[in-house]
Amino acid sequence: MRSVLLVFVLAFTLISGQDFTEVKTRVFALSYYCMISTSVDSELVEKSMDGEFVDDPKFLDYTFCIASALDLIDEDGKFEENNFVTLILDNYKTMMNKCVEDGKKETSSEKRSFEFIKCLSKNLNETDSTDDN
Repeated sequence: MRSVLLVFVLAFTLISGQDFTEVKTRVFALSYYCMISTSVDSELVEKSMDGEFVDDPKFLDYTFCIASALDLIDEDGKFEENNFVTLILDNYKTMMNKCVEDGKKETSSEKRSFEFIKCLSKNLNETDSTDDN
């Protein structure tokens, strides 16, 4: 489920244009909302966080609740692949632009590239570390 939540967090981040920490909080709120609205057993959600997915009707409703709220799937079960791809690309473009601006604050090419790479690494590592929690 950590990986699933990471995907949802990333998608939500992309949709909203907000920072990753704030979005992570909102996605967990969405997860809670979907747990309540679908009456899924919280143990099934917890198991999914460890990579154990149970084919349970309530858990299926829970995953659909999250995916549809993030516009990753429509009411008929059709995946909105273009939405997801566009959102991912927009997020990386936003991250890259921020890092370019960080680099532009420096005067030498070496310092500019250093700050740019440092910024990219930091942002990518923050995204990856979410999978550990």
